[in-house]
Amino acid sequence: MLRSCNQLFSSLVIMAICLMGCASHFIPDQGTPNVDTYYFRSQDGWKLALTRYMPKYSFANSAPLLMIHDLYSNADSFASHRNQGLATCLARAGIMVFVLDFRGAGISEKPAWWNKRQYDWSFDDLVKYDLSASVLEALRISGRSQIDILGHGLGGMAVLAFAQTEYGKYIHNIILIGVPARWRELNALQRSLLQAANQLEPAKPIPAQMMHKISSPFVGAKETLFETMLANDKLLDRQTKDQFASSCLENISSTLALQVASWWKTNSFKSLDDKTDYLQGLSKIHSPMLIVSGKIDNLADPNESLELLDRVSSKDKTLRVFSKANGYSDNYGHLGLLIGPNANEDVFPFIYRWLKKHACSERKKIE
Repeated sequence: MLRSCNQLFSSLVIMAICLMGCASHFIPDQGTPNVDTYYFRSQDGWKLALTRYMPKYSFANSAPLLMIHDLYSNADSFASHRNQGLATCLARAGIMVFVLDFRGAGISEKPAWWNKRQYDWSFDDLVKYDLSASVLEALRISGRSQIDILGHGLGGMAVLAFAQTEYGKYIHNIILIGVPARWRELNALQRSLLQAANQLEPAKPIPAQMMHKISSPFVGAKETLFETMLANDKLLDRQTKDQFASSCLENISSTLALQVASWWKTNSFKSLDDKTDYLQGLSKIHSPMLIVSGKIDNLADPNESLELLDRVSSKDKTLRVFSKANGYSDNYGHLGLLIGPNANEDVFPFIYRWLKKHACSERKKIE
């Protein structure tokens, strides 16, 4: 009898441990959120789109979360993963999510012959005009005075630059996915792209989707340039990469591309006119910060993200590297953090738990 009781107790303990392990990868699910799109204009006149994923019930004190896509993609990068993208998963869990389409991307206004716009905007234009307008719009719609903000890749660097401005007071938490402070050492791919930047024509678009279809610059390479640069994870299958490329990649402003190339060349992070040093300005940021990194990210080495964390003045800051060594299903790359087959079991729950732990208690409506 005693042995049976001991066996039962042991079984219950093992079951509890298993359930605790499962809980660590668990996100609540309230069901499909309502999706609405809001259009508004930046101060310099571009028509921008903000998509809201509205949960059925928000968890206590949660601030709205604004997601900012990488600068070669669009808002669908947060919602294209088998209809279980990061935006959808977090909204199903009770967080009001807004996703911005920058100018020239997604369903926001794009250059065309009838509007006489060109692919000539800089990184600074996205920070000064698009981000400021979208944050104010999200606060207006939600009726809140602060917002959480999440950025992927160069979109995350735009968040960092934005947080240094007068609008930084509206930010409660910052989450960065695959974001470096700068690029101290370039890999072979980045050096190759830097050489190609000298051939760019001003105000002409860089066709990202076409880049996926052409061969890699390396002789004999089997992967496309897009795959080598962004989707180096072996865990991403061909169908997933093709789906992302067809629905999420966008033409890139040549001015923006040349500005990023100058950062690579000079190991810096500055405005186009060199008057603002965003790298030095990182010390102005005090918001709680989470950086999510992939072990094999070709564009944002975790060591560069660690430097970023060292430079900000936030007292609450965390860097999480997603790798097999840290107990996750695989070593993650730049895109795998968003669309990897197990991202909704590895990455998304970690972000959800961090947001829930850092929920904002401020509910005052912004005037």
